[in-house]
Amino acid sequence: MHDPGIRLTRNELNLIQDTDFLVTKVIVLEKIKMLFSSIQELIKTKSNLVQEHPLNKNPGKISKGENYRQLPYMVLDYPAHFNRSDIFAFRTMFWWGHHFSATLHLQGKFLEQFRSCILENIDTLQKEGVYLGVGESPWEYHFEKKNYQLINRSAAHQIESGDFIKLSRRYDLNQFDLLPDEVLNYYLFLEKLIQQ
Repeated sequence: MHDPGIRLTRNELNLIQDTDFLVTKVIVLEKIKMLFSSIQELIKTKSNLVQEHPLNKNPGKISKGENYRQLPYMVLDYPAHFNRSDIFAFRTMFWWGHHFSATLHLQGKFLEQFRSCILENIDTLQKEGVYLGVGESPWEYHFEKKNYQLINRSAAHQIESGDFIKLSRRYDLNQFDLLPDEVLNYYLFLEKLIQQ
């Protein structure tokens, strides 16, 4: 028996009849995957840390999903090392309808290895307009104030005592063509900063 409470709005009916949108979505996601592959190759060839560190054994990973806060997304984790307690991950992310982002995520032994360098360079990070993850979960990537805030001197306590550090930069979707160079430059900036 049909439930009379289940109805589609006019907009929903139009959408389920629109095959062009879904075909275009597949094409767009494939282009973003190629873009992320080019970012990975740039980092691989330009990064001293990747070439001299166990991180170079990780081939990197591009993955996608349909439901980060109800919208499709794609991520590139490269360079990256994940285990139960230790994380070094540089994550480039596309979030449908919102933005691209590039985030350095440090946890466990990598956090302890690089924490003091980050503390010593708060002013440099602030000048570069870097955001600090301030949320409770390391797996959130939206830029609402409860999750990311522009880094400043008052962040020192959180950096000193936090279980993880995320340093992020946000890019508008219309920066698609510039993204490989922008992300590479951000990664190289962070790599130099943490190796001081």
